[in-house]
Amino acid sequence: IAQYGKDTKNIQISLLDKNANNIKGAKVKVRFLRPVHDGIDFEAQFAEQGDYYQQKVTFPALGQWDFEVIVKKDKNTFLTKKRFVIHNE
Repeated sequence: IAQYGKDTKNIQISLLDKNANNIKGAKVKVRFLRPVHDGIDFEAQFAEQGDYYQQKVTFPALGQWDFEVIVKKDKNTFLTKKRFVIHNE
């Protein structure tokens, strides 16, 4: 059951190559897609902070969200999608 209300989270993404080394200098964008409610999807650019890419994100509703992560580095593009449940802590 989804709860409605805003919640801000600090989200960190770690990018690793096939040898488990951190990937530096990439452009990271995340599309936040709400699978059970139309009209509140949004996206955010993530900034490189040491070994992570991070951004503070305010979710317009609690509950299930699909994170569609798009990474671009040089001429390469990587896309992955994961589902998370956002809740108050």
